[in-house]
Amino acid sequence: MTIAKQKHQHGKIVGARIAHLRPLLVIDSDIFAGTERHILDLATALAIQGVRVSLACPNNCVLEKRARAVGIRVFSVPRKVFPVAIIMLIVHKILSSEVNIIHAHNGVSHIAAVIAISIAGKGKCVATQHFITPARQMRSGWKSWLSKRLHSWASARTAHLIAISNAVVEACRRDQPRLDQPIDVIHNGIFPIGELARPAADVRDQFSLLPEAPLVVAVARLDAEKRLDILIDAMLHVRMKFPQARCLIAGEGHSRKALVSLVNRLELADAVTLVGYQNDCASLIAACDVFVLPAECEPFGLVVLEAMMLGKPVIVANSGGPKELIEHDRSGCLFKPNDSISLAQQIVRLLGDRSLSSELGRMAKMTCSNQFTADRMAASTLEIYRTALRAPRVGSD
Repeated sequence: MTIAKQKHQHGKIVGARIAHLRPLLVIDSDIFAGTERHILDLATALAIQGVRVSLACPNNCVLEKRARAVGIRVFSVPRKVFPVAIIMLIVHKILSSEVNIIHAHNGVSHIAAVIAISIAGKGKCVATQHFITPARQMRSGWKSWLSKRLHSWASARTAHLIAISNAVVEACRRDQPRLDQPIDVIHNGIFPIGELARPAADVRDQFSLLPEAPLVVAVARLDAEKRLDILIDAMLHVRMKFPQARCLIAGEGHSRKALVSLVNRLELADAVTLVGYQNDCASLIAACDVFVLPAECEPFGLVVLEAMMLGKPVIVANSGGPKELIEHDRSGCLFKPNDSISLAQQIVRLLGDRSLSSELGRMAKMTCSNQFTADRMAASTLEIYRTALRAPRVGSD
């Protein structure tokens, strides 16, 4: 949907642009996952509110294509020369007064933004922290030392730091114990989910599900950090109470082989199906009875918001960012992290109590609609931009 249509749909009449705010959102990633989805929603919501927003990313990536499709102005550079090319691009855009705020969304783009601003001699950097365990923590030796020094240098020269959850703030403080700057939490927000592509009956037919079979759904990358093994093990216990229960896990990743092996070892091939990447996850979620995100260290969990927006009862680990999205037994359920028995107990409870499930789903949708919208996220970010522009330059070269 284009921004013009979004404006009409949201009932907004945008007059004069917010001319003094000209943010450039920057990321060097060429995949499309939670961070990239956040950037696209933020850019779209800012544009709807009248901000002259633009985006810088590697060329030919999914984010570039989707941003252009909705009417976002995009500057793209080749992935192989991204750091140098993006620095030159930012310097040019700042000096030509096309942008005055550089909003970085990962480590490489953050450092590049601060270098560019230092060269240009003007402009402000805002950085959003998206990860509990950033990639730099996986480095060792001199690479680890250099990475930490560069990130500390960049943070000291950043006008404002944002985190997508309190869990990410805590991780930032552990990663950079000398960081004395405040970090504002702006939770992710999403747009209302429009008309679904497929009815629930069609989804069930696609995966050969009986109409009465209880359905548990998870949508996540098939990586170890998502702890989908906990969900698979939990289904062994769920099937003792609900023999017809099925679990569909949508996503791709490095752990597929290990997860398939676990399913076979537990003799759950008729209960758990890894359905791969799905273009229409919203329809899959809408067809479920319970939605689960079992990850222990999830920084936020946009897919949880989607399930909430669709009025589904959600179960998440009592850790990381997801626990900030719901209130236990009011808008969802929490289980003990890495504990398949605890997870199974919550699934069984919701499958066995349709009234409770319905009420949790209703409250989840209300909570999402009131607290986790793209409009609210954009409005909070605009305040950060305004504060950053008013503030004196930080750090010294």
